Amino acid sequence: MRNTEPKVIGTHSIHAGVYELGRVPARTLVQHNLDSWRIIESILAARGKAEYYDLAAAVRGHESGDKSAPGPHRFVSYCIKLGWLRRAG
Repeated sequence: MRNTEPKVIGTHSIHAGVYELGRVPARTLVQHNLDSWRIIESILAARGKAEYYDLAAAVRGHESGDKSAPGPHRFVSYCIKLGWLRRAG
């Protein structure tokens, strides 16, 4: 049976792939990061794993605190960098 789920594709990223929950954020997050993290966390808690671009689309309203790193995909990459998300194996 073919997978008929829609697939979100964005600008190519080195982080493209499937992710699952990693470690829990160890520090208090600013509100806009906490809001976006809760969205990602609930998706992965429900589904187990998700594509990088799907996670970025889920937090498309994310407000970056850093003007040099705009966009929701930057937040997802930030979560990967900090180990909150890890590649699904």
